[in-house]
Amino acid sequence: MIRLSSKLFFVPFKILIFIMGIKIEFATNARVLESIGRFRKKIFLEKNYITNNSVPDIWLDRYDDTAVNIVAIKSGKIVGAVRMILKSNDIKLPVEKLFNLETEVNTGVAEISKLAVDKNFRGGNRLVFLGMLFKIFSYSKKNNIKNWVAFMPVGLSDSIKSLGINITELKYGNPDETHRQERKIMSGYFSKQKIGVYFFDLASLYN
Repeated sequence: MIRLSSKLFFVPFKILIFIMGIKIEFATNARVLESIGRFRKKIFLEKNYITNNSVPDIWLDRYDDTAVNIVAIKSGKIVGAVRMILKSNDIKLPVEKLFNLETEVNTGVAEISKLAVDKNFRGGNRLVFLGMLFKIFSYSKKNNIKNWVAFMPVGLSDSIKSLGINITELKYGNPDETHRQERKIMSGYFSKQKIGVYFFDLASLYN
């Protein structure tokens, strides 16, 4: 197994990303963030996770103001986006609003959410997805963020696990009315596939 932190992964991967002409960057201004909002809606509509009227054309929320947003760009166009939200005492993470978790998410844990990848870059070698994941990993290591939490389709968690990240599936109960209301925006996402909530332990990869 080649770990996400290994040079055996990092060096060839960076070369391949360069050859493909894909740039993985932080969203550093309002213009890029608005472009992410449009891209996010486009991809979630294509996958029937949302309806056209359920979210605005620039789909951003209160978390985007303080989240670390990552964007993948090829030939001047966005082909991927994802964000990381750091848990603090005054911020309740989206996963806590959407799921009736049996365990509490502690301060300092970062939620990975709103993953969107252009249909031409899904499957196969998953360059865009892996590029954004590595960018988030590098940021987390630099800022001593040792744990992630995320909800996602079961198959995607298996792909991440193959990179050597220690993953634990978190248990959750049936949603109450509050959770159901929060899920309405992305009702298609929750109805068409099995979704798990996962805790990622990064500490062992920082050695």
